[in-house]
Amino acid sequence: MFCSQFDERFTPEGLDEHFLNDCFMLTKCKYCNEILEISALNHHYLEECPAKDQFKKCYRCKNPIPKEKHFRHISLNQCKGSSGHKNAERCFLCHKEVLPNNDIGWRKHLREECSGNPRSRRIANVVMSSVTENKVKQ
Repeated sequence: MFCSQFDERFTPEGLDEHFLNDCFMLTKCKYCNEILEISALNHHYLEECPAKDQFKKCYRCKNPIPKEKHFRHISLNQCKGSSGHKNAERCFLCHKEVLPNNDIGWRKHLREECSGNPRSRRIANVVMSSVTENKVKQ
């Protein structure tokens, strides 16, 4: 399983619902509506997406940038180049490098560190609600 979460509601239908709406490791491509792993977004936008011709890879940060924003992106000179780790991958959502570039590294990054992942904020809200409910019951 992508996020390693287990829940009794994860019947085949419940799991589909989780993947579609809640799993913090997945997202929907806004160009083709495919559900895919966030760790694969850079590759998807540059190589697989039907809208791939709308993107250009930044030579510094290596992220796919919409072509109409590419010149401005390069001109602002605000993106960061690679840290030199040959196995690092940059997160499309927050532009930070993810190390280690494997399931463990991505799981930690997307659940705890990524400021651009709306699904990880949902997890934090659920956890905070549970903590608050438990305190009220005590």
